[in-house]
Amino acid sequence: MSGFDRGVEHDFARSLSLAEAMREDVLVAYAMQGGLGLPDKSYYFDADKQDKRDAYVAHVAKVLELSGVPAADAAAQARQVMAFETRLAEVSKSREELSRDVSLYYNPVSPADADKLAPNFPWTKFFESQGVAAPKMFSLAMPEFHAEVSEMLGQIESFLARWLPAFEQDQRAYLTVAIGCTGGQHRSVYFAEQLAQRFHGRGAVLVRHRELDAR
Repeated sequence: MSGFDRGVEHDFARSLSLAEAMREDVLVAYAMQGGLGLPDKSYYFDADKQDKRDAYVAHVAKVLELSGVPAADAAAQARQVMAFETRLAEVSKSREELSRDVSLYYNPVSPADADKLAPNFPWTKFFESQGVAAPKMFSLAMPEFHAEVSEMLGQIESFLARWLPAFEQDQRAYLTVAIGCTGGQHRSVYFAEQLAQRFHGRGAVLVRHRELDAR
């Protein structure tokens, strides 16, 4: 989340209009799109960039292998990563669009309205989890992106709920779920904690925050 720093007080005492939010003397917290490993959304769709996509999948597979994943599994998981990112790319704006239309960065909403747009990532609880007061307004840029991410997060929970019994029947000792974000200290921490709460009581749940634990 950009433009919002823990321990720094900003004035969110009133709601702002779009025109006011774009004033250079107004500091507004904002959240925008992300999560793509390739340089731009065009890399996921343009025919002349197929070689770049193939090289990227091979790179992801190699990284997974280096982490200890068997080669066959790494190749399959790398393709899943590409499919996941492609879905994000579909609802992302291109770098050209972002450079040509600065208004895309501004979508003033209240936390309650943001919760309605992205119910699987309730922003009111996110602010609370960060130990800061929820602002009356912040900019949820590219709202269609956040709506899609919310849907994908809900599908992760449904996937886990559906497949956990199969893992148990297969006598698997544990299941690892990794959630990441840009800094590994805010959004991923919150969602990992939410997943842990929802699956509490279905076995031992261990949550580890790599970036926070390394402090």
